[in-house]
Amino acid sequence: MKKASQDGPGQWRTWWYVCLGGQIVFLPFIFVMSGRWSPWRAREDAEAHRRAADEELAALARD
Repeated sequence: MKKASQDGPGQWRTWWYVCLGGQIVFLPFIFVMSGRWSPWRAREDAEAHRRAADEELAALARD
């Protein structure tokens, strides 16, 4: 128990630095991730994709 109480603050600090490092490493990915962040625009994209897919399937069915 005594050793655990002595090691606790150092282990907490280590994990804090690990989490901080992870945030720093992944922060640049915010700017390069693709996708729609607006539900309205995402819905528009999904509907456009569905229409294009339906047109392609209809064209294949005619052949």
